[in-house]
Amino acid sequence: MNPITQLIDIIGPIKAANPPPQPYAGMDASGYPGTPVMTNALALSNIVWTGMYIDSPAAVPGELARPQFTRPDGSASIELNANGEPKKDENGNTIPRSIPYGHWGNAQTSWLKKDAWNQLYPAWGMLPIYWGQQDPRNADGPFDPRAIIAVPNADEAATKAAAAGIPAGAVIYIDWEIGANPSAAGVAYCTAWFQHLAELGYRPGVYCHPPASLAFRKQWPRLFVWNVNLARFGTLSVDHGRLVLAVPMDLNVRGGETPDPDCIARQWKFGVEVHTGNPVAGFPGIDANASTVADPAFPERRVIPSLVRGGMLTGAIVDASTLEFFAIRRGALKAQMWAPGTPPTITAATLPAEGLSCNPWSVNAALQRGTSGDLALIARSDTLDAADNSWNLHAYRRRGTTWTFDSAINGATPLEPLLGVSLVSRAADTTEAFFLTNDGSNQIFVVSCIDAPAQADSQTWAAPVVVNAATGGMQPSVVGGIASVSRGPGTTDVFVVAKATGATTWQLFWNSSSTLGTWPLFSVPGDPTVTLHPFSNIAAVSRGSQLVDVFAIGKRPADTNWTLYNWSWNATNSWGDSGSYNLQGLGAGWQGPHPVSKVEVASRSAQSIDVFVVGATDGLLYTATWNGAASTWGAFQLVGTNKVTVGSVDGAFCRDANSVEVIVTGRDGNVYVSSLDSASGTYSDLAAIAAFNLT
Repeated sequence: MNPITQLIDIIGPIKAANPPPQPYAGMDASGYPGTPVMTNALALSNIVWTGMYIDSPAAVPGELARPQFTRPDGSASIELNANGEPKKDENGNTIPRSIPYGHWGNAQTSWLKKDAWNQLYPAWGMLPIYWGQQDPRNADGPFDPRAIIAVPNADEAATKAAAAGIPAGAVIYIDWEIGANPSAAGVAYCTAWFQHLAELGYRPGVYCHPPASLAFRKQWPRLFVWNVNLARFGTLSVDHGRLVLAVPMDLNVRGGETPDPDCIARQWKFGVEVHTGNPVAGFPGIDANASTVADPAFPERRVIPSLVRGGMLTGAIVDASTLEFFAIRRGALKAQMWAPGTPPTITAATLPAEGLSCNPWSVNAALQRGTSGDLALIARSDTLDAADNSWNLHAYRRRGTTWTFDSAINGATPLEPLLGVSLVSRAADTTEAFFLTNDGSNQIFVVSCIDAPAQADSQTWAAPVVVNAATGGMQPSVVGGIASVSRGPGTTDVFVVAKATGATTWQLFWNSSSTLGTWPLFSVPGDPTVTLHPFSNIAAVSRGSQLVDVFAIGKRPADTNWTLYNWSWNATNSWGDSGSYNLQGLGAGWQGPHPVSKVEVASRSAQSIDVFVVGATDGLLYTATWNGAASTWGAFQLVGTNKVTVGSVDGAFCRDANSVEVIVTGRDGNVYVSSLDSASGTYSDLAAIAAFNLT
């Protein structure tokens, strides 16, 4: 193998080998028990998270009239009093039950009206729940699962979440109750709700039965799932003065239905109570839950990685005939070497065992740099027995075949695991890693390393440096993207999706440094009227000296749909001016890009750019090519013919002027790769890398 330098980012805590990890215990109850009760429950039980109902849904103008309510068996449903007995009118007749709006809106017990988020978070993990439209077969309504109703429902969820103090980037779980495969109308309604909620900056999740979550995940990538799948677990008992909720060792134990193996939380039993000896006075009957995460609103912050099958994917060029791919599987970093051929040659690669357990939802990054012969891997981890939300950056480096390891290169600066890390090299022996802190300051930091002549463990990295925010301040999107690129020796450009302090729309922000460790202020490059989707990542490439091309998903004021935009920088007129910005929208007349599935870009030469996106409608992989000689973009073309639905585009690589490879994660969680046939100009079918298949 030729000497190269590669950089990879993963995230994870170092865990003790024994005992095997046990899922977290969680609860949900329709009414808020009160802050004193919940405070005592956290101190005197093993329960670490709770569901939190958002008062919903409010009636929507134009919503279909509610049908007369009956139970699924056709019998009438009646109102009950506080003792569970039928309510009767003055004539002694039972009172028919109305189908409620504001399903969880009782002022006396409302989680929202009692300010539960601000009272409990972050000591308690939280799972925000929105009751939306329901399948007409369900016992409770309302029953208008049309896409046009999904949009105002999502507006309501986001508005009420923000008013309750739930920050952007949190997962909100829509409650889809029916226990069967969802109807086409149900899938369309929930997908439209997911889509619009994401536009408002919140991550979509769903509470449902396993058949529904498997169907929804085919429509929406990286969907967080809370399943109801009842089983024998979930008893509450008292042990030495503590309330103990029994949880299984495996969330995938067979219950009433075949489990969804990728759900992060599972409801096991309804109406669980302790009748005597409860140490928590006033503790209600609850529904019993178990989970792989301790904070379902922000799953990546406290997670047991070994209980999560999949994880993020990245890769890098090794040499003109080799790529190396890295995927997180059950908290472990797996590596595979890939070489072109018919079929390609795929062989396992091994990293030194450092006891890392990688965060499955943190964005990974990889970079080849110079010819110094180093391979650096940047990981977020904590130390043995530290808190499960203590994530850090670590680095592997390789010269030739010898690996070295640098621990906690972010020092004492806390970091946000969700946004991930971007890596760049402005010189052959220099590495920079950009990350967002999670201390509430919204600051972007960079750490850097200049390779020592003699490689050894624990090489010194410079202390984290603030990449100065825009004038007036800015808030990066934790669900968006951060990217960096070097357009020439000594220069680094960094980009982030953010909004100015006090603004309501997201934009592309840019900063540029010509001196290592010194940064001016972020600013908006080019056309200031372009707004970005809060989930858009950023792809950046330098196709030649003093040239930068940046890609993100956004809208100009006249745009109806989300569009892939290309910003271009050159030394002559920078990003252009108000008369002629160096900005172009791609794919006129095409279905458009899926905003949460990532964009990747590669350049074969100064006259060529290849960009890869996922179609918004069909979920398939597409590519478009820029021809420098004609200064035009070609139309989007399907990659391969086997139509693998794609969750995310994770890397694009040009090993030489005639090669392009692209790696993706399918919506099934597995990894696929496709290669350009330069003679025909077409791409091979997406082929699975079997060693990365989910197990």
